[in-house]
Amino acid sequence: MDSLQTYLLSAARASATVRIIYHGGSQPGTRRDIVPLVVSDALVMADDRATDSLRSFRLEMVELFDPGTAAEPYDPTRQPVPDVELTIPETFEPARAELTALGWHVEISDQAVTLHRYFKNGKPRKAAEVSLTYAPMTVDMFDDGDGLGMQTVERPSKRPFGVGGAGLKTTVTFSKLGRAAVTFWTQARERAPLSPESV
Repeated sequence: MDSLQTYLLSAARASATVRIIYHGGSQPGTRRDIVPLVVSDALVMADDRATDSLRSFRLEMVELFDPGTAAEPYDPTRQPVPDVELTIPETFEPARAELTALGWHVEISDQAVTLHRYFKNGKPRKAAEVSLTYAPMTVDMFDDGDGLGMQTVERPSKRPFGVGGAGLKTTVTFSKLGRAAVTFWTQARERAPLSPESV
């Protein structure tokens, strides 16, 4: 494991922002602020602060930013077609092994990723300790006194991603998967059945 990969792994465990120069993508050589989430031998998956979304960066194209280096900041408005944000399975399937190594039973679907502790007999618990869910619609309930009683109206959710679970007091909602994933990974590491340092 080289020093860059080690540094990014350390930043991922601390949910810290890292300034890099990325020599790939649509604007090679520009600087970006990222919060690494998953670091493999070839890729770093991170919350890209400029685009407010989850992105994958090839490690061979990543250079740590040196303050003495002249590098323009990445400009998301220069992209003719915005990148499509990753889905929950695209985001977390590559990280399944890391989550499993932390001691979790991992379940991933199009709508959610959930982390479960194990019973002593080795079977996973049904209740998720930590979860990230996607709910594109929200339901409002009201009674306007017209004699029809309680009514419901569905509308698109402005904050469709939620991080919660049995181990958390409340569910926190987010407009973007990247922001939700940062909180999810923080909770996954803090509440891990096994120590992150041993992984």
